[in-house]
Amino acid sequence: MGVLAGLLVLLSLKSRNTEMQTFIVSSSTALGIIGAGVLYLPAAIVNILIGFKLNKKLKEENNKKQI
Repeated sequence: MGVLAGLLVLLSLKSRNTEMQTFIVSSSTALGIIGAGVLYLPAAIVNILIGFKLNKKLKEENNKKQI
């Protein structure tokens, strides 16, 4: 499951849709923690930081759509 989580992060880099990227990063974080436990913690922290960046990008895109 930890390997699948890593592959999901790579998949999110290919996606152009910010909402899909956010979902994939969240899913990979959960799968990684379930599959590898404490060993996945450093990668999970990186995923969380990526998630914050994607959420900020998503909010900016939504603000642009409203204008």
